[in-house]
Amino acid sequence: MPPRLHEEIYQSTECLVEQLDKLDQLGLQLTPGAQKIDYNTVIFDDCIIMKLNLKNSTSFEGVCDDEYIYFCVPRENTEIKVNGFNLSFRELYILAPGSEIKAIFPDNFVGFYLGINKKNLIQLLGEKSVDILLEQRERIYSGKFKFIEIEIFKNNLISSITYLLEKYSTLNEVSKLDIKDNILRSLKVLHNNNSIIISQNQGLNKSLAVTKRATNYIKNCTDSYISVIELCKNSYCSIRTLEYAFKRIYGISPKRYLMIRRLNFIRTDILTKRPKYLTPLLSNHGVVNLGRFSNDYYRFFGEYPKDTLKILNNQQPMKKLV
Repeated sequence: MPPRLHEEIYQSTECLVEQLDKLDQLGLQLTPGAQKIDYNTVIFDDCIIMKLNLKNSTSFEGVCDDEYIYFCVPRENTEIKVNGFNLSFRELYILAPGSEIKAIFPDNFVGFYLGINKKNLIQLLGEKSVDILLEQRERIYSGKFKFIEIEIFKNNLISSITYLLEKYSTLNEVSKLDIKDNILRSLKVLHNNNSIIISQNQGLNKSLAVTKRATNYIKNCTDSYISVIELCKNSYCSIRTLEYAFKRIYGISPKRYLMIRRLNFIRTDILTKRPKYLTPLLSNHGVVNLGRFSNDYYRFFGEYPKDTLKILNNQQPMKKLV
């Protein structure tokens, strides 16, 4: 089957998450302003190649599909945070199957992705090598992986994906497959020449445990409003510990996290339920002061709730809010 190109533009994080069928993710927009996401993917028989542009800082929480391993390369001079670790261009961000991640991407993030089915990765690297990678998946985000000549692989991945997307319509099928094979060969060379150094950090492990307890409680809570004190009680920690853990993992306070999450969830409800009237939906989320909420929503998403609803009612399909 020939490769297939998908190019999409989204105006909400929720619509992007819906498209990521191989990732069980929750996406939250973290910084104010109208979101714009460029999502470009080339699907081959044995791998997925992707470029992602995010205008606003975004948090992704969840797990990777059990059959896929993703290698993510941020644009040079870009730093992302994964489970509390700051990963720069010199580190390689790996999404291991089944492992839980909390990743924070900055404003104006540009990332290049290579996703490979586990069976195909075994054919490329060997079963023992892939098993070692998967056995260590719980330690990937509690330490840093250092690879020899990582810049060569990253620069090759970025240049190859950029060229493929820019010239896609003019390239023949053989040339597209050559570009894909070049990327896979580069990954194999990186694997054969790498040296991995893993450092443990118990303080970070504790912060991850605290935020995991807190976010699990938030997900399972039926109340629309959750206070920080309530969150501490159900996370079995002090306010100071909770503040430290959230700022280390997410880079924001638990109070701001709760506010951002509530705004994102209300936006998700508007996008998915498409209500005829907004007031009942907002009341279900505990919104009392509609004017103040509308102003908060506007400052964060760059549009009022009624504008989001208007766009939905006048434009199809939901996934493509261009």
